[in-house]
Amino acid sequence: MNKQEFNKEIEKIINILDKNFPEQNFDISSKLYCADLLEDFKFIRKNIKNSELKILDLGCGKGHLSALLSIFLQNRIQAVDLLESFGEGGSFNVESLGERWQDTTWQDFQKNYRVDYEFYNGQTLPYPDQAFDVLIAYAVLEHVENENYFLQECARVLRNNGQLFIFRCPSRLSITENLTKVLKLPHHERLYDQKLLKNLFGQNGFEIKQIKRYDTFPAFIPLKNKQGFWNNLFPVNNILRNLFKISPFNIFAHHFKLLAIKK
Repeated sequence: MNKQEFNKEIEKIINILDKNFPEQNFDISSKLYCADLLEDFKFIRKNIKNSELKILDLGCGKGHLSALLSIFLQNRIQAVDLLESFGEGGSFNVESLGERWQDTTWQDFQKNYRVDYEFYNGQTLPYPDQAFDVLIAYAVLEHVENENYFLQECARVLRNNGQLFIFRCPSRLSITENLTKVLKLPHHERLYDQKLLKNLFGQNGFEIKQIKRYDTFPAFIPLKNKQGFWNNLFPVNNILRNLFKISPFNIFAHHFKLLAIKK
């Protein structure tokens, strides 16, 4: 899938999301976020063995990334999220949409994509041991109640030498995180560094094979009616984003992405 095809799929995804909760799609509406997303998907495709794998999207939220993954990887995706998922506080809050707000959106995605969704209790994954070849957790690790139990469950449902991809894991050195905290804007309380991640994964049955910093600038503004302004800056932001990747300043990037293997 090339960039143009990917962007067309993004448009289809946005149409489905807008039908169900139009004010909450500030992330997928951002050109910078989608540029990062395309690189993340390429990172997965480069590292997985084939297209006949059992893949779980863990903490799938609205389910839009699961749908995109099914097209990009040409693979059926199993996806799971909390029984009640109300997003983050402030502008991120989707509680007003009601309990089980994912249901209608998930049904729409299942009609058009090779995805199967289900809820779980946020603790024990509803799958047998060694059920999957690949697990993908996008902006999830920093939100789980118990990191150790979460990773132990990931190891349990992964087959031997199975792959766990973690994306958008916030860094302790992130300019964005530290600035938003000072300004009392939405931010993550739990932040990570490479040593902490290596120890955390190592203690719970994984070995980190690749880890990268990325996403120096905020990928989106958490207000959809302001996203047009941020998208207008995309040509400049994208150039700066690529320059930062190869500069010493990349140490201040917002997130980590990593690939870990079940030991």
